[in-house]
Amino acid sequence: MWLSTLTLRPIQWLCLGGLAFAYLGAADAAELRVGVKGFPVTFANPYVAANPTSDAVLRAVFDGLTRLDANGSPAPALALSWQTLTPTSWRFKLRRDAVFSNGEPMNANAVTATFSWLQSPEGARTAAGHYVRGIVKTEAEDPYSVIIHTAQPDAILPNRLSAIAIVAPSAWRGLGPDTFAQTPVGTGAFTLEDWGSASGRISFKANFDSWRAPKADSLVLINFPDAAARVQALLSGRIHIASNLDLENIEAAQSGGAFVTPAPAMSVAAIALRQDVGRASPLKDVRVRQALNYAIDKPQLNAEVLRGLSEPSGQAAGRWTSGHNPNVRPYPYDPDQAKALLFEAGIVTSFGLRFDVVTDQMPGDAAMMSAIAAQLAGVGIEAHMREISYGRWLESFASGIWPNDTDGFILAFNSMPTNDIQSALEPYSCINPAPFFCDETLTAEMTAVNEEMDFSRRLELLDDLAQKVHDLAPAIFLTEQFDLFAVSRNVSGFAVAGRIPVYESISVDE
Repeated sequence: MWLSTLTLRPIQWLCLGGLAFAYLGAADAAELRVGVKGFPVTFANPYVAANPTSDAVLRAVFDGLTRLDANGSPAPALALSWQTLTPTSWRFKLRRDAVFSNGEPMNANAVTATFSWLQSPEGARTAAGHYVRGIVKTEAEDPYSVIIHTAQPDAILPNRLSAIAIVAPSAWRGLGPDTFAQTPVGTGAFTLEDWGSASGRISFKANFDSWRAPKADSLVLINFPDAAARVQALLSGRIHIASNLDLENIEAAQSGGAFVTPAPAMSVAAIALRQDVGRASPLKDVRVRQALNYAIDKPQLNAEVLRGLSEPSGQAAGRWTSGHNPNVRPYPYDPDQAKALLFEAGIVTSFGLRFDVVTDQMPGDAAMMSAIAAQLAGVGIEAHMREISYGRWLESFASGIWPNDTDGFILAFNSMPTNDIQSALEPYSCINPAPFFCDETLTAEMTAVNEEMDFSRRLELLDDLAQKVHDLAPAIFLTEQFDLFAVSRNVSGFAVAGRIPVYESISVDE
C-alpha cells in the first residue's frame, strides 16, 4: 500500500495508469512555490531531455497531442480524438480552444511543423526524435485534422505522442532551438517570465487563456539541491511543495505539519546483468541470473528499507503500467534454491560480482544497495556496489563501454514516457543501440506486441511477454519505484502525473 506508513490528511487517492493524484480541497488563487532538486541545463527546449528536472519546467509551458488517462491509455490533450485509418495511419482531430501564448493558432499546421522538424537530421538526434522515429509522414487533412503515417503498425503511437510538445511554429523557426529554449512559447497553463539565473527562482505567470487554465496566479520553481533544505523551506513557508524527498525527510516534514505524499514513478528498480557478446561471465547462464533473484528478500527490502511504501516486483512493468501481468509473481526469497541453481550451473565456490550504481535518484536507493549486497553474501556471492556519478553511468550506458570488471549496473525498467512495457524493455533488448542483453526471441515478441493493433490480442501477448522476461531474468528485479512529496497545509488540489505536480489543478490559500 502506498500510504501504509504515513499519517496524511484525509484525501481522495487515485492511481491512474502510472499517474498518482491526491486531491486536497479548494482554496483561493495565489503564487504557487515549488522546491525542486535542480534546474534543466537545456532550459525549456522540449525535445532534448526527458527527466523530472526538465519536465518540471516543460509541463508548465507545453502540451502534447495526448496525455495518459486513468487506465494508463492516452486521453485527449491538444487532440480531442483519434482513430486508426489503416494499420499504419491515424487521424487526430484537434481541439479548437487552444492557442499559443504568443497568439499563434494551434492548428494542424503547427502540428505538422513540429513533426517535420523532429524528422529533420537535427530533430531526429533528440530524445523526442527517438520517440517518433517510426513516423514517416504527417499531413494536415484540414485546419483541425492531422493524419500521421508510420512505417510499421504502432499500437502505442498515441502513448508516444504524449511526450511530444507542440511548439508555436513561427516562434520556433524565427528563434531557433537555443533561443526558443530561453523564451519558450506553448499552450500550457503557465508562461515563463524569468529564468532566475541569479536568484535560483524560475518564475511563471498564469496563462488563463490556456485550455487548461490554472488556479494559481503564478508559479515559482525554487532550487534547493539538498532534500533537507527543501523540507526546511516548506516548513518556513518559503515554498508550498517540496519534491524529490528521501525517506529520512518524512518525520521532519510531518512533525512540522506538512503532508507527505508518495506517488508511483512508473518504473521498477532493477540491477541489469551484463551478457555482452564476447564477454565471459557466469551471468550468461539463466540459472545464475535466477539464483540472484531468489537470493534477494524483496518483501524485507520493502518493509525495512522502504517503510512498506512500495511493492516487490518480478517483472518489467509496475502495477499501473500497460503490460503488467498480475499472475507473474516476484521471485520468492529462497536462499536454498539460489544455492541449488548455482550448483547446477557448475558454481561450487563463492565468487564476486561488481555492480555500478547511482544513488540519490529514488527514496531509499542507497540503503537498498547495501542490503542487497548483504543478502547476496548469504548465498556465497560477494557483491561490490561501486557508486559512480550519473554522468559517468549515462556515458557508459549510451556507449555500451563499461569497465571490464563491471558485471551489472543499476537500470530501472522505466516505462516513461508511454506508460507501456515497451519503453521499459527496449534497453533490455537487441533494439538497444549498445545492447548488454540481446535475446532475439524476446525482441521478436516485443515487435509483435508493438505491431498488434487488436487490443484483446495485444493484452494476451503482453501477458506472455511479462512471463518470458521474468523467466529470462535479465536483471535482479527489486521493487516498484516511487517519489515523495511534502505538501503544505494551505495547498489544495495537489496532484502528481508522471512524477511532476499537475500545476494547473493546485491552488494556495495564503
